[in-house]
Amino acid sequence: MRILFIQFSGLLAALTFANQFFSGASAGQAFSTAVVAALLVYAVLVAGDLLVQRLLELAEPSASETSTVDSAPTAHDQPGALAA
Repeated sequence: MRILFIQFSGLLAALTFANQFFSGASAGQAFSTAVVAALLVYAVLVAGDLLVQRLLELAEPSASETSTVDSAPTAHDQPGALAA
């Protein structure tokens, strides 16, 4: 997933550089603006990814909660059982 973040940030940097440069900014200013934009976008994407991973870890039920489920067969598990 991180490689996609790098590619997206690089694309954004190239587009930002082109926009700044063709709008009349100097090459140095356009380059620095593009680098800062790419780094900020990458940081936001990585922070969001880490946050989502953490939320998913917290949402997973623990093994002790799932082991108490009764596994007795029900009418739905038996072939030929009629639905009530």
